[in-house]
Amino acid sequence: MTSWEDEDSGRRFHGCLEIVGSCRFRLWKDLPMCYRRTMVICKLHNRCEKYEEEISELMVMVEFLSEKIKELQQREKRMKGALIGLCGT
Repeated sequence: MTSWEDEDSGRRFHGCLEIVGSCRFRLWKDLPMCYRRTMVICKLHNRCEKYEEEISELMVMVEFLSEKIKELQQREKRMKGALIGLCGT
């Protein structure tokens, strides 16, 4: 597993699988990192989370717009049919 808590961001560890409980056992696989490296990793991780949220929002918008395009295409088809009926062509 990898820790994403500020002071240990990016450090890998072995830990107890009891997620709900209060067990905080950790056996660190990586050595502690300098403060600067930890802050850079933390900021990059936060930026990735922000981009993932933004991508999710954009995917919802793409879905909505795709449905709107389908509706407009169907409307256009009906209008062309009505126009052909009116013109008799």
